Amino acid sequence: MRAVADQDLVRQVARDVVAVTAPEELPLVRPMADEFFRGGRGPARGKEDLLGFGVDTAVVLLTPVVLPVIAFVLDALGERLAEAAVDRGAEQARRVLRAVLRRGTAAELAAAGDPAPLTGAQLDTVRATAYEKACQLGLEAPKADLLADAVRGALSGA
Repeated sequence: MRAVADQDLVRQVARDVVAVTAPEELPLVRPMADEFFRGGRGPARGKEDLLGFGVDTAVVLLTPVVLPVIAFVLDALGERLAEAAVDRGAEQARRVLRAVLRRGTAAELAAAGDPAPLTGAQLDTVRATAYEKACQLGLEAPKADLLADAVRGALSGA
C-alpha cells in the first residue's frame, strides 16, 4: 500500500486517539512520531518497542501501535477515496468545468465544493481495519478494541 496520508494528518489523528486511549502518553506522541517517520513509517519492531518502564514494572505503551495503525488506516481510506474519485471523476470534472466557467446551476456549483463526511459503513470499515492492524502489531484484544473505537471516533467528525 502506498503512503497517501501526510505526516501532519497522521500526527493529528494519532494525538486525538492517544488523548482518548492513553492520555498519559500524550508527551510521547511527538518524539515517537518523529522516530516513526524517520524509520519510513514502519511498524513497531516487536514487543520491546511497546514497553515503557516505570518505577517497578514494565507497562505496554499504546503510542507505538497507534502511529502505524493510524498511518495504515488513513492510507487505506485514502486509497478507497481515490478509487471512488476516479469512478466519479468524469462527473466531477463536468461540475468543476461548469463551476470554472460559471455555467451551472447553483446546486451544480455547490456540488463541486465540500466532500461528504464518511458514512457509517465507511467508519465501520475504518474500525475493522484499525482493529486488525493493532492485533497484527501485537496489541491484546481489549486494547485493540479501545484503539479501534478511538480511531473510528476521531475520523467520524463527532
